[in-house]
Amino acid sequence: MLPFFQLGQHISVHTYGRCGRLPCPGRDARECLLALDRRGYDFLLVAEPHLCQHFQTSALWQALRHARRMVPVAFGGVDYSAAVRTPPQGDETNTSVAVVIDALQSRGPEALARYLLHLHRNPRLLERYRRWRTDFDVVLEPWTCALCRRLRERSLPEKQVRAKRPLCTKWPNLDFGGKRRR
Repeated sequence: MLPFFQLGQHISVHTYGRCGRLPCPGRDARECLLALDRRGYDFLLVAEPHLCQHFQTSALWQALRHARRMVPVAFGGVDYSAAVRTPPQGDETNTSVAVVIDALQSRGPEALARYLLHLHRNPRLLERYRRWRTDFDVVLEPWTCALCRRLRERSLPEKQVRAKRPLCTKWPNLDFGGKRRR
């Protein structure tokens, strides 16, 4: 069973779109995210189709760009606590801020549900995940443009490197508690 369906055993989860029981309230991903954001949801579950250490689909970035109120809860193979953070803040702590809740860092669906309920009941804590939006914006560049730009900027490597084992796995091999199967 996929983790967000397991999460639904502990808290109320509304599923929209292809995976859900409810139709997405918009013509495209942007309109859907904006409509769900206006409905007052605190969280948005973002599930990657595969657990890849170094790749994520645009779903998370679309959510960060268009959903101003909802905090993404990401299910994927990337270490989101390291990959999706703000630059260091200019305050007294000078630390970066997490902007995504990494679901696989929890001790399972029940623990994640407790944490989400805790944030929901404590708006000041939840606001920590939203505060970055006043200072930063997400700019999405098509991957083809990024590839062309990088090819122009750098010379090609002299030899190719191949991974010894697959870098992705499918969902049934999922493990919670900060341990990611590779």
